[in-house]
Amino acid sequence: MNKKIAIITDSSTGLKNNELPDVFVIPLIVTATTTKIDGQKEITTYHDGVDINNEKVVELQKNSNIELKTSQASIGEAMDLVEKINDDYDEIFVLPIASSVSGSENTWQIVAEDYPKLKVIRQHMGGPMLKFIIYDFLAMKKNNLLTMENINKYIENAKQDLFGMLLVWDPRKVAKGGRVRNMAGAALSMLKLKLSVSLDENGMKLYKIFTSVKSGIKRCFSYFEEKYKNFSLDNIKRLMFIRNKKESKANDISNAINMVKDKLSSNNIKCEIYDKEIMPSVLISHTGSDALIIAVQMKR
Repeated sequence: MNKKIAIITDSSTGLKNNELPDVFVIPLIVTATTTKIDGQKEITTYHDGVDINNEKVVELQKNSNIELKTSQASIGEAMDLVEKINDDYDEIFVLPIASSVSGSENTWQIVAEDYPKLKVIRQHMGGPMLKFIIYDFLAMKKNNLLTMENINKYIENAKQDLFGMLLVWDPRKVAKGGRVRNMAGAALSMLKLKLSVSLDENGMKLYKIFTSVKSGIKRCFSYFEEKYKNFSLDNIKRLMFIRNKKESKANDISNAINMVKDKLSSNNIKCEIYDKEIMPSVLISHTGSDALIIAVQMKR
């Protein structure tokens, strides 16, 4: 008899509840702190994907008196979700954001102490790139192969074949997150230079600057070639482009994405392409609206 298995992830994936079978999404938190004329601060808390969306985040970012921060769901909210589904499943696997960028994993480990069915998966990705892992977990689940032993093997392999690049038009937004010094971020913005940030098992790291969408995408694939031994387009299993649907550079981005797709097509290379992905509002809080993520999963 197959076990009933649930997967819990968070809203940084861009997934909604009931979008995938047996996958439950807990919203991350976006906090807006408004500094008033008298110096008093007003704090408003939003649940990502529930009572705040991309357009609202971009609107808030335009106000210089508002500072946005993000955080994980509270332990209470995590426990409420587990309590709701605990009796319906034999096992529950939690896929939090990588510990290199969030303390979510530690929160779930605390929750797991009270729920023996709960298993927290340590992995190196975050955001929409977690979809690749979830898709594969669901395939394993369908074939009754989703066990901790198989999961651990999968995650170890994923360190080598799952990675991505974040392209950011306004370095000042990333500087606020501590990835680039504030003065450096301001200077790069003045020079109209953009940042590419690598996303892999080592966390987020500044890679190189770029000046246009096309040059940014070239930076991505240069990094992919450095990251993966004997990298070639025909070794790609999945390719994902994640952008803001109200992106001011949308036409340039679409043209650049089509350039990559045309190159794959002209070389008769077949891989799964996800080019309609929208960046969750919790991520835009850090990157600003002018950003693009390119993620790849290589064949094993």
